[in-house]
Amino acid sequence: MKKVWILLTVLLVLTGAVVMFTTSAADSPTEAQQATESAPAIAQYPEIVSITPDYAGFIVKWTEYPGAAKYRLFVRGAAGWNRVGDTADTTLRHHTLEDQKTYTYTVRALDADGKYMSTYLVAGWSSIFRSAPKLTSVAPVGNALKITWNPVPDAECYRVFRKEGSAWVSIGYSDDNTFTDQQVVSGNTYSYTVRGYDAARTTALSAFQSPGMSATFVSMPVISGIEAKNTGVRISWEKAPGAVKYRVFIKASNGWKRVGDTSSLYYDYASAPYDTESVYTVRALNAAGGYLSDFYRDGGRHTRLRIPRLVSLTNLYGGQRLTWEPVDGAAVYRIYLKSGSAWKKFADTTASGYLIQNLKNAATYTFTVRCLSADGRSFQSGFSSGISTRYLDTPIITKADNLKSGARIAWDKVDGVPKYRVFVKNGASWKRLGDTDGTTFTHTAVEQGVTYTYTVRGVDARGNFVSGFVSTGFDNRYQTAPLLGGVEPCEDGALLTWEPYEGVENYRVYRRNIGVSGWTRIGDAHGDSFVDTEVPAGIPCQYTLRCIDEEGNLISDYIAETPYWCDSVRADGKINVNGYQVTFKNGVITKGYVTAQDIIKIARAEVGTKATNYKRCKYNTWYYGADVSGDCYDWCVVFVEWVFEQAGARSLLFDNTAGAEFFGLGFYHHGQLVRSNYRVGDLVLLHWTDGYSDYVPGYKKLNHVGIVIAVNSDGSVTTIEGNTGSSINGEVMIKTRYPEIISCACRPKYGFYIPAE
Repeated sequence: MKKVWILLTVLLVLTGAVVMFTTSAADSPTEAQQATESAPAIAQYPEIVSITPDYAGFIVKWTEYPGAAKYRLFVRGAAGWNRVGDTADTTLRHHTLEDQKTYTYTVRALDADGKYMSTYLVAGWSSIFRSAPKLTSVAPVGNALKITWNPVPDAECYRVFRKEGSAWVSIGYSDDNTFTDQQVVSGNTYSYTVRGYDAARTTALSAFQSPGMSATFVSMPVISGIEAKNTGVRISWEKAPGAVKYRVFIKASNGWKRVGDTSSLYYDYASAPYDTESVYTVRALNAAGGYLSDFYRDGGRHTRLRIPRLVSLTNLYGGQRLTWEPVDGAAVYRIYLKSGSAWKKFADTTASGYLIQNLKNAATYTFTVRCLSADGRSFQSGFSSGISTRYLDTPIITKADNLKSGARIAWDKVDGVPKYRVFVKNGASWKRLGDTDGTTFTHTAVEQGVTYTYTVRGVDARGNFVSGFVSTGFDNRYQTAPLLGGVEPCEDGALLTWEPYEGVENYRVYRRNIGVSGWTRIGDAHGDSFVDTEVPAGIPCQYTLRCIDEEGNLISDYIAETPYWCDSVRADGKINVNGYQVTFKNGVITKGYVTAQDIIKIARAEVGTKATNYKRCKYNTWYYGADVSGDCYDWCVVFVEWVFEQAGARSLLFDNTAGAEFFGLGFYHHGQLVRSNYRVGDLVLLHWTDGYSDYVPGYKKLNHVGIVIAVNSDGSVTTIEGNTGSSINGEVMIKTRYPEIISCACRPKYGFYIPAE
């Protein structure tokens, strides 16, 4: 019998059953009493090896009885043993039990006819029934599910089960009435149940809830970004599987304040405060608005700053300067360039201004700015609609020529710049010299040997700056060539003398024979004299000088209008040259020979002369022989006629006319109209419309005339014109004219001519 008790003890430990054994006498079941007389005369009975609580009661298990077809389980009642049920198995469930009540069981074996084959243990086997722990919640805590339940008396720990398919699988123990399941996946639904255990975690002391309690786990939404927009702040987060909606919160002084709900993965918060750090968090919701997830307490932090106010976009030398008002709290500014209808990142800076380089001339650029966090991961402000400016290159001075009339500076034309403003350095500042629509300007108020610094800036028709300027400027030492003091015959030829200039190392000497367009270099001299050993006999010629510095650079222009000398004395009277009778007076040609420079010299002296009272001017008076006025007395052609008259070469113009069409017609008949490759001295004819001339076949309208004084690299020409400008009366002005309005040009045959008597 001792061995039987040992075996029973081992089985009880393995099954986790709690059994109370008793040896006290008790009444046998009524059916058992009735069957006592017919029971076999053996002292054996099935022995209960475990009484285990399940979800609704006890599962009673016993040993097999030899030859038994089935078994009958009894529970002791107030009046004796009560039948629980029959089974062919060795286990049977007893349900609908009372919590904290002790139940005592015994078992008898039956044969196939239902007759008892064994006796029973009168004392029975006992155990206290403890109801299952009642689950009170399964809720997300952080990124886990927390299960809570009501405690069970006498339970010293609890075992937690999670349903996997149709089976309950143990996932851990808890010494209190909570358990956190970390092994969960967002969007999945989980069911849990709990039962009480002893301290050794070997014996179940309570039943368990069979359905358990279920919950769908949804992970905490993770904020992926917070950025300021023009209309507020956009909070974005990663999708939390299982969530139907999301609720956004902002941290207030007394806790979290609800901002709004959305089914999207972002929320635009229009009322986000400015200039203070705000903390945001997000929580997942179900369709009814109930919480499905926990939330991050630290949240996402963001400071909304105000949109930078753009101040200016100014054209400078080498680019555009974009400036804006600094924003308190801004760590970095991001600059955007508009490309079509979209904004493209251009550059980041910590300053409140930026020099934008590598721009295309005459193109319009639009920029805007927004504030960026120090780590470059979050926009802290919105942005404005931008600021636009047409970029125009800075005019670059390419050279300065020292002329008798002053220092003439020149620069490259900038497409899109209507006018230019010229400045000279005056101490630490710049002094305005004047405006021009050409690409040259002569500074007349200059002194010999003084270095001047110039710069040029583009301006619009109203005088507003449209380009930058070179702040270092262009330096030019004003130095004119000295005039010859005299030419004297000497043993070796002609002795040329002059007054030397301080700071000039050497002088370059040139000679030009009459009828030759260019100057010939005949030598360099140090000091104040030079001997021309190859003086042309009997041929009038001119001499001129240019200054040279210590490095051998030419630092002055030359004086073109110098006296003619013939056999080393000033030319005077009538001299036969190349079969032409040329008249000289004290070295100056008065008749029989004229150059383009002679014409230009006379015309340049007239610049600034204005007509008054409806085109009343000295040129019209000369032409018509009396003062005239009225809109019909345009005088651009008359001015050219007057200039050639002053040079004694009016016969080079053919017809005597005041109209541009007839003026051009005379040159057309003599084959002296050209359409390209214009030269200095040409008389350029302009058209104001695209119609064709009624008098000169194949040419656009001939509406206006000017004397070409320079041909520019961009195809334009610089002219001196009469009857031009904004006034209806007109004045003599220097203008720049472009190919699109040039019809053609008259080309007078400068040089020797037969003067009209």
